[in-house]
Amino acid sequence: MRPDLSEVRRKQILDGATRCVALHGVEALTLASVADEVGMSRSHIRHYMGNRDELLQALVKHLGSRYSEQLSMAVEAADPSRRVEAALDHLFGDYWDEDLPEDSAAIDALIAFSANSPERGLTLLPYYLGIESLLTKILGAGQVEIDPRTGDVAYSILCLAYGSSSMRTMGFPRDRRDAARAVADAITGELLG
Repeated sequence: MRPDLSEVRRKQILDGATRCVALHGVEALTLASVADEVGMSRSHIRHYMGNRDELLQALVKHLGSRYSEQLSMAVEAADPSRRVEAALDHLFGDYWDEDLPEDSAAIDALIAFSANSPERGLTLLPYYLGIESLLTKILGAGQVEIDPRTGDVAYSILCLAYGSSSMRTMGFPRDRRDAARAVADAITGELLG
């Protein structure tokens, strides 16, 4: 069965919008710039995505969902005894650098834009809260009595992973991410004993 053309087009448009935002920032994102990026007409972009604000909302959902779904799949595919390690492997791995290099830069740009334009209601917060919740759940899974620090450790790991990914887009060397991963391993090990 052939994939639905509208879904194929929407993905092409959202991937093009990701590249535009990663390269030029949210402020430069227009229907015309995305049309140029993906080789479609502006009217096709409007047809599949709506206006610029609707495109931005769809882009936030696209990136936030992709990030959280990839982590969830990595965790679910792992043996239950290795789920914490699988989550850390994913969060501190090369996936974003090698497979989706524009995503980190686009996410950073969207976060900065939403912080400076809160009236737009454009936020990745629900996705990051979901990731924090997943980390808290898998960290707590092996505990007989849930340590009250579990949520704090999950948040700290998320901050380390996000910060490390953002720093990589600025050109920090890979070994700095390895150092952040070592810190995540240490605080996880301390929590889980």
